[in-house]
Amino acid sequence: MSFWSWTFALLLMVGVPLQVRRSMAVISGLPRSAIYLNSSITLWVLAALAWGVVRLDGDRLADVNVRSVPAPGTAGLVAWTLALTLAGLALFAVSLAAEGMRGWPRETMSLEHLRPRTRSERVLALLVLSPSAGLCEEFLYRGFLMDRLTSLTGHAPIAVLISSAAFGLSHLYQGGPAECGPA
Repeated sequence: MSFWSWTFALLLMVGVPLQVRRSMAVISGLPRSAIYLNSSITLWVLAALAWGVVRLDGDRLADVNVRSVPAPGTAGLVAWTLALTLAGLALFAVSLAAEGMRGWPRETMSLEHLRPRTRSERVLALLVLSPSAGLCEEFLYRGFLMDRLTSLTGHAPIAVLISSAAFGLSHLYQGGPAECGPA
């Protein structure tokens, strides 16, 4: 791994989780729309920096496990979209039903604060934050970091464990079992 790869990998494994933890104390007073936009911009900046490191190393996206997939065609796209939407709605219905069950954990205060409440917040979360998180985090943690850690350790399973731990640490603001209480 180059110096830049090592530095950026370290940033993802240590710097991002520390910064997220530190920023949670600050964001409680900010409007949700500002939090969503800031988070989205931060993710895209991190992804752009990772892309720059990939290019500095002389690699391509395919070298960091990012591959294009053939387009499914209109019928396939509609079928997958419907299937995934129905599966998501089913999971949402199950989670709503489970909320009423005794012992189901409540959301942490930080997650409660981040939940969109207005129509504009929902649109922003759906159309900006969610795609940004999905695309950028996959590239950063499942593409860049796993590839660089596999090169460093020589073992893909170890790289998967470390990158998954780094991803989890960057999401500790969502709380853990000790922070959730019964409903």
